[in-house]
Formats: sequence, structure tokens, C-alpha cells
Amino acid sequence: MHIIAGEIGDDWMVIGIKLGYTRDMVSLLEEVYQRQPKRRNFMMITIWCNVISHLGWNVKQYLAKCLADAGHADIADTLGTDYNISKNIKYKRKQLSPKKQHLSVEQTTPTPT
Repeated sequence: MHIIAGEIGDDWMVIGIKLGYTRDMVSLLEEVYQRQPKRRNFMMITIWCNVISHLGWNVKQYLAKCLADAGHADIADTLGTDYNISKNIKYKRKQLSPKKQHLSVEQTTPTPT
């Protein structure tokens, strides 16, 4: 994940949106990790991976799909998985506090195998 965090660089916002983060959530990440861009990218991906893995989905495959959809097929290819899948995920946000939100994912299609 550290390598991917470094590779996505300044495109992290676009990738964050593809992963299902809201603009407010992306802004919060930017604020918290102002001087640590690689750490910010790493945390963004790690949080998302934790949500996806709790669903029992293929984390690498869905991450690769999101990276490719964000214009980073080159990074997606380094994950060594087929990302030509249909991603049909519905994201829901749960309010935790006035300034923080939590990302949860609801499956809208059968679990991929």
C-alpha cells in the first residue's frame, strides 16, 4: 500500500472520489495530513480496504478497478489482478459527528467470487 500511496501522488482526490469518499471526507483527509501526502494517501486507501475486506470482497480487484477508472491503469496493473469487472457498489455515509463522517458500503449485487 505504501508504494501505491506514493504512486498516486496529486491524483489522490480523484481516486478518493472513485473509492466513494465525499468531497468533505477528502477535504478532511487533506486537512489532517497537510504535510504528509504519502501518509494521507496511505490512510485513504487503508480505510477503504478495511471497509471492502469486511464485506468479504476481493480488495485488490476492486482497488485495481477504482485506480483504472481514475485513469491509473498503470498502477492498477501492478496489483496483478483482473480489474475488468463491473463495479456496482452503493456507498452510504453515516454521520458520526458534525465534522466527521464514516464511509460504509452496501452491496447491490451478489458478492464477487
